[in-house]
Amino acid sequence: MCKAEHQEKKPGARMNLVEFSRKCFRRWRMLSEEEKNAFRDLARAECERNDPQTRGHGPAGRRERDANAPKRRLSASFLFSSDFRPKVKADYPDITSGNMSKKLGEMWSNLSNMEKRLYEDKAAQLRMQYNMADAECKAMDLDGW
Repeated sequence: MCKAEHQEKKPGARMNLVEFSRKCFRRWRMLSEEEKNAFRDLARAECERNDPQTRGHGPAGRRERDANAPKRRLSASFLFSSDFRPKVKADYPDITSGNMSKKLGEMWSNLSNMEKRLYEDKAAQLRMQYNMADAECKAMDLDGW
């Protein structure tokens, strides 16, 4: 309502979002409960109207994860991190998780190409396994549809 009235009074004028929001909020506080309930009913009807479009989505419009779907594969640097995290934790018992990630990132950057290659090969193997499992999962999903 506020937007339509604003555009009617000042056609073609650009809106300052902050000031516009403040004005709408002031008007909202001045409304009676009956008037507010009318807007709440409109909002509820709009949500119900859009519900078929968002079916299967969880909070914030995110798609619900399929419990049978395979877990995402790890990258080479994550495989390295999972191997060396206990060692870093033992060397630095009071390290925070952010500093732990920085330390592991530095260690990954300082690895030779030969050492990285071991983790990259393992990541490639996991990627192939994931792609095959994902294709199977999608095929089963299509069969049940």
